[in-house]
Amino acid sequence: MASTISEIAQHAGVSVGTVSRVLNGKNKENRPSAIKRAAKIRRIAADFGYKPNTAARAARSGRFGAFGLLACSDPLCESLDVSLIHGVQSGLSRGGERLQVSELPPQGFHNPETLPRVLTENSVDGLLISYVGELPESWSTLIADSPVPHVWLNAKGPSNCVYPDDFGAARDATRYLLSLGHQRLAFISHHEREVTGFKHYSVFDRRDGFLEAMHEAGRQPAAVEVTGGFVFGYGAERVQQLLSGPDRPTALVCYEKHEAVAAWVAAASLGLSIPDDLSIIAFHPDKLRKQTGLPIRTMVVPFASVGQVGVEMIRGALRHDDPTLPARAIPYSMDDSRSCAPPPQPGRPRAGVPVETNSEP
Repeated sequence: MASTISEIAQHAGVSVGTVSRVLNGKNKENRPSAIKRAAKIRRIAADFGYKPNTAARAARSGRFGAFGLLACSDPLCESLDVSLIHGVQSGLSRGGERLQVSELPPQGFHNPETLPRVLTENSVDGLLISYVGELPESWSTLIADSPVPHVWLNAKGPSNCVYPDDFGAARDATRYLLSLGHQRLAFISHHEREVTGFKHYSVFDRRDGFLEAMHEAGRQPAAVEVTGGFVFGYGAERVQQLLSGPDRPTALVCYEKHEAVAAWVAAASLGLSIPDDLSIIAFHPDKLRKQTGLPIRTMVVPFASVGQVGVEMIRGALRHDDPTLPARAIPYSMDDSRSCAPPPQPGRPRAGVPVETNSEP
């Protein structure tokens, strides 16, 4: 059984360098002949049970060919959406790196002795961090001083982070509703952390983007509600109170899925039609019509791009030997679902929108 690159090269009738490039994922396979040759080399390597000597490769290059992903085991302190993981894996596949995942309990993020082990014992070239809680200063200092390049995912800071542009997305969503003719708009978020007291940056950025668009238009918001209560089930009750007054808003910008569903339930309980009487836009990593069966227009959180860009940022730090990386904000896209329309006008026909049960992908 062959166990070296030279033996594979001999059987394939190519050079050792060609075999090395193919097996390391660095071969340019842009011609049919190159694709066929690479497939032959991989087949021979598989038949002979070839396994690369990763330790020797790391010793020669000074690189491990792996990135670390550090997350928290407490759901309240992590933001590992599945599309973010897909984005990280997609980014790594382009360079042939592996992903090593380390998960710490919340108390691990407050132990100064934990971080060095994560960085040194995992043998990684860069570290992606998914943690949305508040870190002690000792941890932040250790991460900043570490020789391993790091990037915070879905966290906003002055450097070494990549995050969705929540401010810009909320401003765009609000501008869209204003362009339809709405004058009484409200922003609602019920995601204040009652237990920890910590609120993710996106709560403030989505609120502030909403307020910026309203200010640009010379309009005062009908309401800006940033409160707790979601985990205690107060969402629908609070939205119903908001929609019950004579000067109720005709359009809502909702922090995410739970507020949007609460708004839909509250509107239905009051006999309001969507979008004839009330327009709704919300934020979510996937189209809300796929998640809920309701045709709610969605500002789609670009988590896949966040993961890909995080990988690219670390690669850039490795190429330039510079651990300080500019912060990156990733733009949103808008799903064109039918929960928005011009505000109700006297004498205007009511179209009504039924709940969709077979939405297109």
